[in-house]
Amino acid sequence: MIEATQDMVAHPQFSTEFDGVADYRDAKVRFTAAELAGLTQSVKDRDMAHGTWCLLASGPLETAMMNLFQRNLKALHPIAIFSTVAAASNHLNRDLSAYLVETD
Repeated sequence: MIEATQDMVAHPQFSTEFDGVADYRDAKVRFTAAELAGLTQSVKDRDMAHGTWCLLASGPLETAMMNLFQRNLKALHPIAIFSTVAAASNHLNRDLSAYLVETD
């Protein structure tokens, strides 16, 4: 998550105005709460996002970490957490089914 976020914002075509979705439904968290706090602080310091963002999560640890991320950015940048592509699509007002598949 940390490296992917750094790579994303370093891309020359990235805009802080983009809407987005990050899919962590099949992820295995390998970072600590302290590392997540560092990423959160980096997002705040660099003013990385202004668009509408949502996170997909299904496992208990991944969901907990995404909730920490969401809570720490709440005042600066609202992020929604969902477990289904349909809910994320509804939140972003875009059909994400061409990019993401529903999982069981």
